[in-house]
Amino acid sequence: MAKRRAVKPGRHERGTGQQPVRMCRVAMRRCRPGFLLLAACSAVMFQAVPPANAVSTRAEALIEADRSASSTIWKSGLREGLRAAFEPNAVMLVPGAPVLTAGDLLVAGTDLDAPAPLVRLSWDALGVRISNDSSIGTTWGVAMNLQESMPPSMGRYVAVWRHGSSGWRIVAYSLLGIAPPAGREWSHFRRTIPDIPTEIDARRVFETDRAFARAAADGKAVTAFRTWAAPDAIMFGRRGFMITGPDMIGKAVEGPARWSWEPLVGGGSGDLGWTVGEAVIAPDEAPPVRTKYLSVWRTGADGTLRFILDAGSVRP
Repeated sequence: MAKRRAVKPGRHERGTGQQPVRMCRVAMRRCRPGFLLLAACSAVMFQAVPPANAVSTRAEALIEADRSASSTIWKSGLREGLRAAFEPNAVMLVPGAPVLTAGDLLVAGTDLDAPAPLVRLSWDALGVRISNDSSIGTTWGVAMNLQESMPPSMGRYVAVWRHGSSGWRIVAYSLLGIAPPAGREWSHFRRTIPDIPTEIDARRVFETDRAFARAAADGKAVTAFRTWAAPDAIMFGRRGFMITGPDMIGKAVEGPARWSWEPLVGGGSGDLGWTVGEAVIAPDEAPPVRTKYLSVWRTGADGTLRFILDAGSVRP
C-alpha cells in the first residue's frame, strides 16, 4: 500500500486494471490547459439501501462539492478552501509533513497564503464512489500546484468525504507527488492525531488494517498486499503513479524489507471505511523510510473488507 511506500520511483507509472465496479462512469471536458474536470456521473450501481434517486442526488452533490473545493482553493487560497470544504479536524497528509489536521494549517496563519502561497492547488476528479448508505464518499484524481516563477508540479489526490447537515465535507485528504516550494519547509508543523470518535463501523476497519499489517510482517508483504487488495484496487506511488490490481500492487512492493504500520484514526459507514496511519519500511540494505497513509476500504459481496484506494507519502 502507498502507506508503506516501498514502490520504486518511476515503476508502474500507468495502471492497466479496470475501473472500479459501482464507480461513477464519468464524462470529462477540458477546462484550464492541462486539466480535466469531472462533468457528469452517468450511472452508479449501489446496493438498494437508500432510494435510487437519493443515491444519484448525493453522488451529484459530491461531484459538485469536490469541484467547488478545488475552485475555492485555486481562486481564494488554501485558507479559504479549508474553511469552505474541510472539517476542522480533517486529517491532512502532505508529502514531507507529519500527520496534520486542517485546523493545524489554519492556525499557521498568513504563512499559508502570503507573501507567496504555500501551495496554489487545483485538482480534477478521475473517480468517485459513495457508500451504499450514501453517507461516506471518496474522490481521487489529478492535482497541480502552480507557483509564480516555478514550473508546475503535478501529482494525485485522494479525499474522503462525509455527508452531514451542511452537505459533503472532507474528513481526510492525501496529496501525493507535490511538495512545498524550495525554502518552505514543514518542520514547524507538529504531528497531530485528531480526536475523532471511533465509530462502530470504523472498529472493523481498524481491525482489518491491523490484521493486514500482521500479515505483511516478516517478509510477507507481497502476499499480504495481493490478499488485502480489492480486484479494482488502486495504489498511488510516491510520485503519484497509479498502480492497479492485486498483481501489479504485489509486484510494486517486492524486495527484501520489514514492514510495520499502525492505523491512528479512521471512520466508516455502510460498505465504505477509511484509515489513516503511520508506517515504517525497513529495507535490508538501506535506512528505514517513515511514511503515513490513507486507505479506503470496501466491504465486498462476500462480507470481507479489502482496500480500494491507498495513498501515502514520507513523513519526518
